[in-house]
Parts: sequence; structure tokens; C-alpha cells
Amino acid sequence: MMRAIVIGGSLGGLTAALVLRDQGWDVDVLERSSNPLEGRGTGIVAHPSTVRYLVERAGKSIGDIGLPAHRLQYLGKDGSIIDEQPCAYRFASYVELYRGLLDAFGTERYHLSSELARLDNRGAAATVSLTDGQTLSADLVVCADGIRSTGRRIMLPDTEPRYAGYVAWRGTVDIDQLSGRSASMLLDAFTYRILPRGHLLSYPHSWPERLCAVQLALVPEHRAGRPSHRPAHRPERCQGRAGRTCPIGPDPPH
Repeated sequence: MMRAIVIGGSLGGLTAALVLRDQGWDVDVLERSSNPLEGRGTGIVAHPSTVRYLVERAGKSIGDIGLPAHRLQYLGKDGSIIDEQPCAYRFASYVELYRGLLDAFGTERYHLSSELARLDNRGAAATVSLTDGQTLSADLVVCADGIRSTGRRIMLPDTEPRYAGYVAWRGTVDIDQLSGRSASMLLDAFTYRILPRGHLLSYPHSWPERLCAVQLALVPEHRAGRPSHRPAHRPERCQGRAGRTCPIGPDPPH
């Protein structure tokens, strides 16, 4: 049996591992985190490719994944809806997708606290060296270890990340903290608010049910790395029952 090692145990790594195992490979997943990846990110658009394995091979129904948004809407400065059209988006939480894939793969061959240190080719096999001193061999190594990929740094040492020109702030608000007006306007919709140098957006997501809010702003590269930087524009906000506020509102999808 051919052996594969997948570096990185998030959504991409788990999906690769599951597909390889279905093709008859013996697969281990190495995840550098010491804990399961359950506190990562907020909402995720449930694109067909994102949920394909869960729907086609893990017995999930698309209707059981995430929450739907039936309206795409844009808000004006006063919070009123200035444009609206039907849509068929679904939004899921990271943990919902992660748990579904991990449940399908199982934890026996999913190894936490396993961090890549070195990759080598030895004859027809690839050798994986870990930071704890272990050395493993495989016929195939898949590096799915994220934007700070150790595998990429090893294989492409001259490659450097490039700033995309914008920064996004993300957060969530519990549904029971929204006022009735805000809940009725936002929870069934993918909502945008266009700003002078960026935009706001919000959408519902599940596990638990919350409203995800994102502000995207164009920020010069020399300022983007400053933790103290915040958007100069103060966004409109929706008022919650407990007196809390959450941003509402960004760039239409093309």
C-alpha cells in the first residue's frame, strides 16, 4: 500500500487525506498545533468545493451545513436598504466544517503536536523530519500547512508573502444580542455597506448561531503591521438588546 503524509490538519489537509485514503492510500495527518483546531476563524462561505467531500462522501446534506442567506442587500448611510436581490449563499462556521471532516477521518491517524522541520528525497521516498526528532518516510507528502507553510519555505525558500493592500477585521455577535429590527434585517441576508476606502459586510453562520461582521479597509503597507491601527471611518452600527453594538455593512461580489 502506498503511504502518504499530509502536513497540516485543517480543512484542506483533512480533505486531501480523506480523498487519498478513499483511493487506497495509507495516510497520516501531522498537525503542529497541540490542540484540535476549533477556535479558528468565524464564518466561511460554503462554496461547493468546500463542502463537496462532506456532501458526496460523508453523507451530509447541504441543507444540514451552515445557514442560508436568501437576500443580497446593500445599506445606505442611514441604515436603510438601498438595493436588494435574491441570492442562494450558505455560510458555515469553521468548527462545523472542521468537525465534520475530522469525524470522517478519525483521530487515530491525526497527530497533534507534530511540526515539520525538514523535507528530503531519498531514492523513491520522501523523508519528513519533525521538530521533536522523529523521522518518517512516505511515497507522497502533501503540504497543506497554511499561509505560514513550513513546506513552502523549505521547497521555495526565496518566496515571500506580498501585502494585498487591505486589512480585514472580523468578529461575531450572538443572535440574542441583536435587537428585533437588526435581527430581521440581517439574519437572512448577505449585507454590504460601501465605505470610501473599503466596505463592511455581515452574514449569518452556525455552530453556534451568530452574525459574522467583517470590515475591510484599504491600508498602506507601512501602516498595516501596526496593531494599534483601526479604521479611520467609524461605521454605522446595529444596536443589540443588551446595549452592545455590532458593525453592519462591504464590495459587491464580482
